[in-house]
Amino acid sequence: MDPSETQNLHSPDDPIPSPKDHEAAGHPLSVILEPFRWIRMLCQELNASFVLGVALVYGLSQGFAWSFLRVAADYYWKDVQKVQPSMVQMFAGLYYVPWVMKPIWGVLTDVVPVLGYRRRPYFILAGILGVATTFVVSTFGKLPIILALLCLIGIMASIAIADVTIDACIATNSIERPKLAPDMQSLCGFLSSLGALIGYSTSGFFVHHLGAQGALGLMSIPPVSLILLGFVIFELRTNHRSEKQEEFVGMIYATGAMASMVGVLIYHKLLKDYQFKSLLFYAQLLFAVSGMLDLIFVLRWNLKLGLPDYFFVILEECSVRITGRIRWMPMMVLSTKLCPPGIEGTFFALLMCIDSLGSLTSKTGGGMVLHLFHVTRTDFRNLWLAVLVRNLLRIATLGLIFLIPKADQTSVLLPPDLLKKSDSDEEESLQLTTMNQKEDI
Repeated sequence: MDPSETQNLHSPDDPIPSPKDHEAAGHPLSVILEPFRWIRMLCQELNASFVLGVALVYGLSQGFAWSFLRVAADYYWKDVQKVQPSMVQMFAGLYYVPWVMKPIWGVLTDVVPVLGYRRRPYFILAGILGVATTFVVSTFGKLPIILALLCLIGIMASIAIADVTIDACIATNSIERPKLAPDMQSLCGFLSSLGALIGYSTSGFFVHHLGAQGALGLMSIPPVSLILLGFVIFELRTNHRSEKQEEFVGMIYATGAMASMVGVLIYHKLLKDYQFKSLLFYAQLLFAVSGMLDLIFVLRWNLKLGLPDYFFVILEECSVRITGRIRWMPMMVLSTKLCPPGIEGTFFALLMCIDSLGSLTSKTGGGMVLHLFHVTRTDFRNLWLAVLVRNLLRIATLGLIFLIPKADQTSVLLPPDLLKKSDSDEEESLQLTTMNQKEDI
């Protein structure tokens, strides 16, 4: 290889290898050095700390840790917990819950910066979560099955959060350096496969010599590397206020919509077997308590607690959406069970009309309260009073809970006579139809 070719390889103006580089491809040393030249080019063009981050996340955390965990966790359930294979299979399915929640991690990394950084803190968070859960599951003896499962899910959450964060960095660099986007994906795929190869190859050896818990203890190495990555990866600090406030508001409501889905799942999995009265009492109480978060925000107490505004707003939106959905679902079930036979559509529409009337009254009354307390576009000094009045009214609603029937959500609430009458009317209608058909014949 002559000096001119070497100069072309290291020229910053031509980062992509030129056709001249392929002239020496027949030399064995050139074939060996080609990957190293490629890595060097990526480090020069994309920053060495970014390439290191891809190696640690895709190679060590996702590739090695995930494959190593699959083998070590199976032996942990079999040898330590003595769990049946069917249960192990169900537990393995729950490992994917943090990956299903990847949109939530993505929203957090985009709209909730910490100390001006959007990526670095989440590498550190993922590392701390992985170290803590690995320490618990590998140090203590036979844990309760639920706690052991949560620890293993926490390890997977650590991998998922780091994966989302590095993917955000890759997407940013792909936009800024579009010609290098295929190279970045090639690097990710190769490192992930290499890490999986090492993980699967060594997992059996370490499980045999260290035991299942000892092998799981080695899982602390990838999250420790994530913590170090959070301190060394290059990222510009954003001290200025975002100019795209509309997008931030939209993301807040989008997060609230996802929280509403969580509320539906909580109701469906945990709360649908409770009685109407007790469930609605505690749901309304939680709804009133979650409204107090608005009061804390208006009085700026969140800053005294060290919680930034954007984080607190998302927390308040999620809590209100979840509690609101838990409160709304049993009310809908109750409304459907109160509809008399024959006029179901009319009666259910009447109940929904009452709900709409309540929303109209609340909006109108809220406007009057704001006017009464002299809350304007530029004067928010008395806004906390309006929020306090709203929350007190939510608490006062608990005094009407005695009107809710004390029955299960699967019970029949209509009087038996009304139901029997409906059944007899249907039978009579069927008989009349049969007689009319005979007369026509």
